[in-house]
Amino acid sequence: VHEEAGEKSELHITEEGDKYSASSSKKKVCNYAKGRWVLDSRRPLYSGFKCKRWLSEMWACRLTQRPDFGYEAYKWQPENCYMPDFERSAFLKRMPDKTIAFV
Repeated sequence: VHEEAGEKSELHITEEGDKYSASSSKKKVCNYAKGRWVLDSRRPLYSGFKCKRWLSEMWACRLTQRPDFGYEAYKWQPENCYMPDFERSAFLKRMPDKTIAFV
C-alpha cells in the first residue's frame, strides 16, 4: 500500500498454479478536513427544549431568546467523499467504558 497526494495505490498479487500475476489499483483517500458547509433541509436535528433541565443557561441558546439560528441548518460535506450521518447508538456501542473530553 502506497499513499500519496490523496490517493492510495495497492498492489495485488495472485497465485494461479505455479504462475503469479500482479495488478494495481488506485483509490481516492477521503480527507474529511477538506470540504465545505452545505445547507441541509433536515436540520436542525436538535433544539435543546426537551432537555433544558440538563443544560446550563450558558448552553441553552434557544431558551435565552438568541435570534440567529440559521447556522444550525448546515452540515459539513467533505470533498470527493461521503460522510455518513452520525449514529448515536453505533457510537455508544463502540465507546463502552471510555472517557471523552472536549477541549
